[in-house]
Amino acid sequence: MQRHLLRLTFISCCIIAAIGLTSPSNGGISGDRTGRLGTTSTCQSCHSTFSLNSGSGSINMGLPTIYYPGTAYSVSMTVDQSTPNPARHGFQAVAVRDNSSSGAGSFTSGTGTGTSTTSSRSYIKHNSTFNSSGTWSFTWTAPSFADTVTFYYAGVAANNGNGNSNDYVYSNSSVLYSLPLITASEDSTSVSCFGEADGAASISNITGGAGGPYSYEWSTGDTTLSISNLTAGAYTVSVTDSAGNEEEVVMSVDSPDEIQLIFQALPSSCAFGVGEVSVLASGGVGGFDYLWNDANATTDSVILNTGLGWFTVTVTDASGCMSIDSAEVVQAGSGLAGVMSNTPDNCGHGDGTCTIVMIQGNAPYTYSWSSGGTSQSATGLTAGIYTVTVTDGIGCFDVFTDTVNASDATITLNGITDVICYGDTAGEIDVTATGSGDISYTWSSGNNTAMISNLAAGTYTLTVTDSAGCTSTETFMVNQPDSFYADITIDSANEGFCDGMMTLNTIGGTPPYSYDWSHQSGLNSASADELCGGAYTIAIEDSNGCLLVVHTEVPEATGIGNLALQAIQLYPNPAVDQVNILGDLSQIESIDFVDLSGRIVLHWNSALSNSIDVSSIENGQYIALIRGKDALVSRAIVIGR
Repeated sequence: MQRHLLRLTFISCCIIAAIGLTSPSNGGISGDRTGRLGTTSTCQSCHSTFSLNSGSGSINMGLPTIYYPGTAYSVSMTVDQSTPNPARHGFQAVAVRDNSSSGAGSFTSGTGTGTSTTSSRSYIKHNSTFNSSGTWSFTWTAPSFADTVTFYYAGVAANNGNGNSNDYVYSNSSVLYSLPLITASEDSTSVSCFGEADGAASISNITGGAGGPYSYEWSTGDTTLSISNLTAGAYTVSVTDSAGNEEEVVMSVDSPDEIQLIFQALPSSCAFGVGEVSVLASGGVGGFDYLWNDANATTDSVILNTGLGWFTVTVTDASGCMSIDSAEVVQAGSGLAGVMSNTPDNCGHGDGTCTIVMIQGNAPYTYSWSSGGTSQSATGLTAGIYTVTVTDGIGCFDVFTDTVNASDATITLNGITDVICYGDTAGEIDVTATGSGDISYTWSSGNNTAMISNLAAGTYTLTVTDSAGCTSTETFMVNQPDSFYADITIDSANEGFCDGMMTLNTIGGTPPYSYDWSHQSGLNSASADELCGGAYTIAIEDSNGCLLVVHTEVPEATGIGNLALQAIQLYPNPAVDQVNILGDLSQIESIDFVDLSGRIVLHWNSALSNSIDVSSIENGQYIALIRGKDALVSRAIVIGR
């Protein structure tokens, strides 16, 4: 190996003003005045009265005999002159490597000294502090490498004058050799598995420094060449030689990656094992084996069709390293299924039922009804919502709900068809009845069907009964228009003339009305004139198509009695069982009640009473023909009860 020489150049140089100078140096020396290799400049360039090293004195540096790289040493500098006795001293020094200009190590100033760095070289020199002893102490830290170091230094013994004359300058150099670095062979053993403490570290073949015996101290506190039972990590050992020089060695105990387990668990129902749990392994050295703690000791990475609970897997890699962890399969529903059925609560009797038939689960089953029962069916129930808690043979349970409805006989009206012509029988009532089982119908009219027809106007009551005995009663009304009749005013025709007149005042029905006169086709009017004496038929039709046929006569007047006959009135109208006559009874010979078909249904000819018994006549519209000696008048009248 090529040896490099490190040189330290100390120049105690250029105390800018000699001893006694009124402006002594403030910062010591500027520039390089050490006389190092590559520069011959010393303090002689300023203090030139006497030749270099011509006085009685000298400059010397107190150094160790040898150095260990990186070690700090306390060193001294002395400028000594006996004659003449100097009053003040100064110096500058530098350390360089193997007679080169490269710096070697660094200085730390002490009392009366200061440091500077130029071109990576460390310098130390006196400062402005007055120094009469010519001695300084400071620290030099050796470089980190092993090489020869040369110290160059120069100093001044000043006479305390006010200039640079009559001062003596001295220069010198010293060579310092290095001990070799302490070295050792390193060896480490990785831990077998992540987290284990079976690693080891050791050193051997130790050389360098001042030689043995060597001592050792590990970061664990051990003082042997090797240490064991280590976890993964960095370990440091300090090796100390016989002279106390120390070198630190750092080594690493490695570890395989930790085996990482990632689980995925799918839920299961309580009653059936439909869950799933799987593990994905990574890390370690690969080549994984699996062992689950399930009943089948599964050796795959996944367990299928499993029930509820925690499942633990041991995963082992190709090196035998293991990782153990667990995952839970949670419950997602009971897994129970059942079909509910019920019967209604009839008529509020509390005879409803609920039954459940289990179609999925593990028999046998137990039941707990909200109504208090513990069998498969709950009975004696009123209308409402009921729940049953079913528990199967392995303890899985679920709650099922059903509704018991109220079953009453009800009647819903679909529609009523009213009578459109007074006294007609074309009405209809249509209903729908609901209840339990078969429904029977009882109408006040005697009918027994849901729809009844050919009805006259009036009130009809229906009672329905279902097979459970529930009943419901409703009343319906079939309406009709007001009674349809005509008040007729007739003016007699004079004998031998066609000068009679007839006027109809139509009442009831549904206006407007149309008229059809028998003596004149196309006459649509409530009155006609220029009538000859004789019989006339008038057909009156309302807007519903209801027809009223009036048969009457225009008499031929032969005397004044016709006027009295015209004044005759019948009341009340409508009548029930009796019609009263208002007017001169002596003018009346007879009264005939004629129905709409022209048939005489009642003939009255008693002049002894002003009332007529019509109780034998059915409800309906009639024309009363009132006959006198010389005239005939008609009145429309309605019989209604």
